[in-house]
Amino acid sequence: MQDRVSELSNILQSSGIAACAAAITSDDSLMSNLSRGTQGERNITDFAHVMEVLHEQGNGQGCSPQQALDAFVQLLNTDEKSELVSRRVESDSDAVKIMTIHSAKGLEFPCVVVADLWKSQEARGTSRPAVYYRGDRRVIDVGYALGCTSDSSTEAVQEAADEETRRLIYVAVTRAKHHLSVLVPDTDNLLAALMAVKPTMRLGTGLPNLVQFEQPETTVTNHEPQLAAMPEVRQTYRRTSFSGITAARAATTVNHFAPVGQGFDEAPTPERIERVEIAAIPAGTAVGSIIHEIFEAIDTDNPLEEEVQAAVQKHANSALLRNHHGALTKMIVQSMMTPFGGPFGDVSYASINKKDRLAEMNFDMALASLDKGVLASDIGKVLASMLDKTDALRPYAEELSHQSFNIPLGGLLNGSIDALLRIPGGSAAEPRLIISDYKSNKLHTNDMANPIEAYAPNRLVDAMAHHHYPLQALLYGTAVYRMLRWRLPNADHDKCIAGVAYGFIRGMVGVDTPLDEQGHRYGVFAWAPPSGLWQRLSDLFAGDRP
Repeated sequence: MQDRVSELSNILQSSGIAACAAAITSDDSLMSNLSRGTQGERNITDFAHVMEVLHEQGNGQGCSPQQALDAFVQLLNTDEKSELVSRRVESDSDAVKIMTIHSAKGLEFPCVVVADLWKSQEARGTSRPAVYYRGDRRVIDVGYALGCTSDSSTEAVQEAADEETRRLIYVAVTRAKHHLSVLVPDTDNLLAALMAVKPTMRLGTGLPNLVQFEQPETTVTNHEPQLAAMPEVRQTYRRTSFSGITAARAATTVNHFAPVGQGFDEAPTPERIERVEIAAIPAGTAVGSIIHEIFEAIDTDNPLEEEVQAAVQKHANSALLRNHHGALTKMIVQSMMTPFGGPFGDVSYASINKKDRLAEMNFDMALASLDKGVLASDIGKVLASMLDKTDALRPYAEELSHQSFNIPLGGLLNGSIDALLRIPGGSAAEPRLIISDYKSNKLHTNDMANPIEAYAPNRLVDAMAHHHYPLQALLYGTAVYRMLRWRLPNADHDKCIAGVAYGFIRGMVGVDTPLDEQGHRYGVFAWAPPSGLWQRLSDLFAGDRP
């Protein structure tokens, strides 16, 4: 469509309105839209009228689209009673057409009335000096000026006039297809002689008397139609996402008894962990979006620090970050070098080659019809039924099972995974994959004695639950499972998805980032799902409720 508009613009500027209108009328798709419906003929007539008026105002020359628009605006300001903008009839098929004999040449009509040839030459205003042709020479009788035109000149002029009348009569009477009426005078003239009554003609002795039309009195009774009751409209499909689910949940009840993060009931940081300074980088949604762009642009096959510096200089140019390039570069380099820990050991973002990272994986995942009654709380029930009581996400599974998550799921779910990472230990036929997300959330406060405490593994569990990131990870994991089922039909798809790693990059301070007693890394939420979880969730989204 953009190409077509550009083409019409070029025609308008080079050849004018008429050429542009011709190009539009020759386009079947455009004209089919213009002529669609019961008002199609009306639309075509109005279009032709407007194009003709604009063409006349532009003197038939090329013009810019703005000039054409200005001319159109002038038409809007024209008096609506003006003949220029008075709407034309869309069809003259039922109209009486009045035209000269000359303009009717070559045309044919069902019925024709010849109403003008009975006039005398004087009535036509044709009295003039005697001018006629004698052979191929033009003759003018100068006696006309003295009022004494010769008889021979008068006869020659009359003969020429009669010949012209015969020609006009022939043209006029041959226009009719079914019926011909000719108004013939009572006086003796050429028309009366030529149109003498013959057996094939019907003589009208006079016009019928005028009949006065009177509008008959009518009585109109309005009857309200009996309309059938409108059928119930049931929604069976909707488009949603992780953000849509959490927004719907936030609009319902609020759990006032949920634990508050960074409270006094949390375990203190072990004394062996030394104070770690965290860069004072601004926080917020805008900053988070920029950091995502930086991570997406980094090629780990090249020297890391140079790659990060280039990405920071390219993307972090807003007023919030332009004065923090050095600190931002250091923070991202450290987070890239930080091992995930937990079930993923020494794997880090920096250790993943570019070919083993699928960045910004967008997906659309089909869900069952809303008629199946699948709810977001069913995800929590499935998760709770498959987790050990000691699993870090067990409390969140109970929260997700709450009635506040009775949000219908059906139709289509879309999302975008920050990174799908392929880690060592798999094969081409059966890879090991991690679903990863970069989180720039600022969990610490500026007055904390040791800011790294805010990114302790147990506190990350609370932060994950607070923002419902586990739900996000479950949705993303199921989408990846569906993709693997299609792309690698012979693989153990559940086994391929090794787990999720959400990196809270402000708490990822490099290879020396501390571990807790269970080997979980500060700043990284690393979690391995129970066997069979992804298949069970896929079945749930297909309509198999627990």
